[in-house]
Amino acid sequence: RTFQNTLTADLYNIPKSGESQLKRIFCKVVDDLGIYYKSGLTTDFTGLLFNEMYGWLGFSQDKLNDVVLTPSYVATLLVRLARVNKDSYVWDFATGSAGLLVAAMNEMINDAKASIKSPDELTRKITNIKAKQLLGLEILPGIYMLSILNMILMGDGSSNIINGDSLLFNGNYPQTNNKFPANVFVLNPPYSAPGNGMIFVEKALSMMDYGYAAIIIQGSTGSGRAIEYNKKILKHSTLLASIRMPIDLFIGKASVQTYIYVFRIGESHKKEDIVKFINFSNDGYSRNARKKAKKSSINLRDTDRAKERYKELVELVHFGKSRLKIFTENDYFEGNIDPNNGSDWNQNHPIDIKPELNDLHSTISQDIYWDIGNILNHPLAPDKEFCDSYNSIRWREYKLCDLFEIRISKSIDEGKLTLSKKPFTNSKEFVARTKDNNGVKGYVNIEGVKPNEVNVFSVSQIGTISAQIRKSLWYASQNIFILKPLDERLLSLVVLCSINKSLDCTFSSGYTNYPTLDTLGALTIKLPSLKNGEIDFEMMSAMMLPLKQEIIRNISSYIQ
Repeated sequence: RTFQNTLTADLYNIPKSGESQLKRIFCKVVDDLGIYYKSGLTTDFTGLLFNEMYGWLGFSQDKLNDVVLTPSYVATLLVRLARVNKDSYVWDFATGSAGLLVAAMNEMINDAKASIKSPDELTRKITNIKAKQLLGLEILPGIYMLSILNMILMGDGSSNIINGDSLLFNGNYPQTNNKFPANVFVLNPPYSAPGNGMIFVEKALSMMDYGYAAIIIQGSTGSGRAIEYNKKILKHSTLLASIRMPIDLFIGKASVQTYIYVFRIGESHKKEDIVKFINFSNDGYSRNARKKAKKSSINLRDTDRAKERYKELVELVHFGKSRLKIFTENDYFEGNIDPNNGSDWNQNHPIDIKPELNDLHSTISQDIYWDIGNILNHPLAPDKEFCDSYNSIRWREYKLCDLFEIRISKSIDEGKLTLSKKPFTNSKEFVARTKDNNGVKGYVNIEGVKPNEVNVFSVSQIGTISAQIRKSLWYASQNIFILKPLDERLLSLVVLCSINKSLDCTFSSGYTNYPTLDTLGALTIKLPSLKNGEIDFEMMSAMMLPLKQEIIRNISSYIQ
């Protein structure tokens, strides 16, 4: 009934090149998806169907709908992180095609088969799992129909799929006054909901007495977009793990950074509680959208022990650091969060971002070499007395957004320019995403185009991520940030060195982990400070002098 108008519409029944859209979807189901149905009913059947139907059923035209289905291997990961077993009662407050419930059901049945020897008892248990131990809610009627179809194809379970608003749900089985005794919660919420979807998490967890939860959600949820919901959740649940997922996990449907958060329910989070922070950016899979195909059609290849990595991730969350094998200590660390903060859930492995003396020496060397027009690389360490005094300097962390006005520069397509290798009359520097030559790719003069201002920092967003001081008028290629100092004294090589040190520690060169306006503004750097916490500009000037003198002596010796 839900699809009657769609299936009978002329638009989908008129042949184009000998085939209507309706015939195409029918053939897709019979030829490509039928094998899954015949091979044991262990897949999110209608999730696959949904991806094919997505482009022609009208979902993609619904601006209020942000349905992004969870890949089956990620659904299995979530239920394993949430410790699902044969006795679990699992619910999902944004069910979609019921892929998470299917994954939970499969895990429960596998556990039952492994632990129950009696065939009759096993049959009764599997029947109970399908009929009583799964519950889902889906507010969109068309998607709800898909979840019903999914559960029917799985052999039952459809009686506990509810077409309704999760936020109005009373926690009962459908059409009864009996409470659903949930002890596992899994979720991939719509990102447009309040708190990026954390409103569903807070609702569900507050209705549970004990158990575990695993959710996959936008990363901004844990860094400031859902503070009030997060603080409420921590009053009755403990955050066990925060897992950074691959940036291309939902390639073809969404390109946002996602995290998985794992909770133990029924115990408030204390400051002393250990949280496992795991960088799972490399999950072993390579993904790319197939050419000449729908965006939902994805190539997924195991290129780096993906199955082993997923298994190890679950063991790390359950058992801790002793299970490290493939991952390194840089990918895993145990730390703490403040239950009254709500924006500190996405932490990276602690790294000391204070510039080393060699870092500062190298930065000043590069600047001097650039200014005199020579490319020299013969650094000489400063004397021991200065090293000792450097080690006694007081350092403090500062956020870039508190020190700079940050914006993206106006970009110019390099492919449309003819760059000169040497400056000429009225020429301007053309700055690209490179560390070489102070970021200058060449020189050009573009009539009618205003160049960028001087006395600012440029920061490349992708490719080779680095900062430079811009002392001359300049144009920029794509993906270049401008950092304009709020205090002119910040235009210092010490600050430049600190920015680059922090960029190196936080972001990786390439296209997988790159700064945005928000993350660049939140980046912390270390600078010399006074006792009252203010920046010690006098110390910054004083510490540069002996380094410059040593480098100039080195240059003089080299020339002689």
